[in-house]
Amino acid sequence: MRWKDGASEKREFLSVPGLSVEEIEPDFAFCNPRIAVSWQVKTIPVNADVIVKKLASARPSIVLHDCWQRPQRIVVDPTNPTKVEAEIVGRSIIHAIGEPPLAPAAPPQEDFEELAGAWKVFIDFLHGSAVHELVLLQDGQNITGTHIGAEVSSNCRGEIVGPKLKLFSQLPGDPLGLDYEFEGTLCDGGLTGVVHLGASAAK
Repeated sequence: MRWKDGASEKREFLSVPGLSVEEIEPDFAFCNPRIAVSWQVKTIPVNADVIVKKLASARPSIVLHDCWQRPQRIVVDPTNPTKVEAEIVGRSIIHAIGEPPLAPAAPPQEDFEELAGAWKVFIDFLHGSAVHELVLLQDGQNITGTHIGAEVSSNCRGEIVGPKLKLFSQLPGDPLGLDYEFEGTLCDGGLTGVVHLGASAAK
C-alpha cells in the first residue's frame, strides 16, 4: 500500500484532526512497505483495540497484526493490494476511527475472575522448558502488566472473560522480537493453557 500513486488517500488521512500517517519502508526483515496510523487520545478518544475489532468484524474484513499495535497506533501490513483495495482500507480505517464510540456495556456481575498479582509461568516445549513471570494489573476484564522472560521483559495486555484469559506480549530481540499469545483457563487458583509463539520486528 504505497502512497507514491495515492496522494489523495494520504491527504484524506491527514485531513482528520489528530491523525498522523507514517510510511515504514521495507528493510531486511520485511519486503513490503507498511503504513502506521496513529492519533492523539485528546482529539480521538478511542483505543486501538476497539479499532482493530471494528475492522475485523466489518465487511470487507480487515485484519491487523496485534504485535505492532499500540494504544493509539495501528499498522497496516499489506501484500500487493490494488489501488482500489488500498482506498477501501484507507476509508475503512478513517470510518472506524471517526465513528462515535459506543458506550461500553457494563459487564455482568461475576463475569470475570480476579488475576492481579505475580504469576510464575512454566512453558513446556517439544524439547526443553522455560520459566517466565507475569506481573498483572486488572481493571475489570482488562489485563495489563509486565511479562518477564529469562533475560528481557516487556509490557503485556489482554482480557479475561469468565475464567478464560487471553494475553499478548512481545519480548524484545535483535533483529526480531518474540511474540507470545497466552490462552489459559483459571481453575483452583492456577492457570493452564497454551502459548502461541511468533517473531516480528518491533517496528
